[in-house]
Formats: sequence, C-alpha cells, structure tokens
Amino acid sequence: RKSFSPRICNLVYPSGPAEAVPGRFVNSSELIMFRRSSLYMRIIGLTGSIACGKSTVSAYLASRGCPVVDGDRLARELTAPGSPVLGLIRSSFGESVFCEDGSLNRRRLGQLIFSDPLARRNLDALMAPYLMSLTRHRIDELRSSGAPLCILDMPLLFEKGYDRLCDTVWTVWLPENVQISRLMARDGYSYEEAQSRIRSVLSCDEKASRADRVIDNSGPVENTIGIVSELLDEELGFSGKPVFRHSGSDTPESRGVLSVSDPVSPPESFTRPEAAMRSRRSPRKAAWSMPDFYI
Repeated sequence: RKSFSPRICNLVYPSGPAEAVPGRFVNSSELIMFRRSSLYMRIIGLTGSIACGKSTVSAYLASRGCPVVDGDRLARELTAPGSPVLGLIRSSFGESVFCEDGSLNRRRLGQLIFSDPLARRNLDALMAPYLMSLTRHRIDELRSSGAPLCILDMPLLFEKGYDRLCDTVWTVWLPENVQISRLMARDGYSYEEAQSRIRSVLSCDEKASRADRVIDNSGPVENTIGIVSELLDEELGFSGKPVFRHSGSDTPESRGVLSVSDPVSPPESFTRPEAAMRSRRSPRKAAWSMPDFYI
C-alpha cells in the first residue's frame, strides 16, 4: 500500500472530493486505475540555469506534441502593457526601469536586480503570487482538456518551489565555463555580467543533484535530443496514453483543442550518457555525478 503526499493529493484530485485527504492510503490497483482516468495528468518539471539549452529542450518537447507551461512566457504576460503588475513594479522601482512608451525595460530591470540582491528579492516577492496563480491556472486548463502530461518549464523551478507541483523533474546541465561562454556570445554580456547572472541562482551542479533526470547538453544538439526523446518515451509509457499536440494559435481558447502527434525517433547512433540514465534514490536527490571529462 502507498500513500499520496499532500502535494499529490491536491494535484490528482483537483475538485477536492471528500475522500481525497492528505495521507490517504491507496493500493496499487487503485493508483493504476486513477492514472488511466481522465483526471490524472503527469507534470514534468523542466529547469536549468541560464544559457544551458533549456529552451532547446522545451522546443523539442513541444514539437513532439507536449503541452508546455512556459514560466518565462507567463512572466512576460504578467508584465505586458495594461497588466496591474506594471503598476506595482513602477511603485517599487520607479520610472527608470520603463521605456518612454510606458513599456517595461526588461534589460534595465535585469541589470538592476542582478546587481542588487535586495531589489531582486523585492521583485520576486512582488511577482511570486501572480506567477504561481497563473501557472496553476494553465495547468488546470490542460488537466481539464484531458492531456496525459504537461511540461512545466521554469528556470527557477527549485528556487521558487515549483518542483512541489511536479511528479518528476528534469534539469539541463552544462559546465560553468561553457555556460558563461554561451551567455556572453548570446546576449553580448561581459564576463563579469555573465558570471553575475549565473551565480545569482542555483548552479547547474546543484540543480542536477536535486533533479530526477539530468540532460547533459555539453555535446552536439543531436545527442541532447536523443536523451530527451528517450526520457519522453519513458514518460509516455508511464502514463499509458498517447501524447497530444495543440492545434491552432497559442491562445487560452485553443489550448483545449488537441490532436495526436507523430512520434520522433532518436538518432540511431546515439548512446545515452550513464549520468542521464540514473533515477533518483530519494525525493529530489538524483544519483548523478559530473562526467569524468569535466573533473
């Protein structure tokens, strides 16, 4: 017999039936039946530090038909013109972080929060309740649509506690020197700026130690796609349901319109790194070690 944690109880019984109380015991056959029901949706957390290639992984998963709840996109929605959050940001940080047309100057705000820990904490406290509420709303929309799984793409998944919403967590990993080089080339930052942004959050190694699966993105992109393809195939086998693709435009109205996607096979020559094959031995603690050639 197994018991659901309070987190799992809240997720698998979104309507809150009386019998779904924290710590309720269920036997294995009951759990299997529930996973086959329309209510159960497996949530895969996807995270990684800045410039690690998380967006590449997320885009591939979307191409396979997986619905993705993108934290960066949600944050942009919350700070779009007309949002009440902009007024709170203006009250806290002043006009200096806004453009002349009244829109948010994201680069200037980023420079401020990455150089001032107090400003970063203030912005996090301001955004956190809005982002969590919108994230839960999007997850509930997908659950209601009958999707068997969804990807919760959050750069600060562990830092902000979003891992508690997930059934499993994947992290995209890079060695720090490669991470800094990619960030400098991508965004035009100096070495000091890139290092400041990287070290303002959990390191790649720390996120890897907390994840259930580690995606080593230090090699060719084909290798990374091969790893992700195998992980997704495992998840689809776990859920026992086909993966779905959204059709139409990416709007709240269109998110419930689903169609079956075509499978994509991993490269034939790909051999998955041992580090990425190991599953966790205890909650949020993966049996993972840095590849030998980086030590």
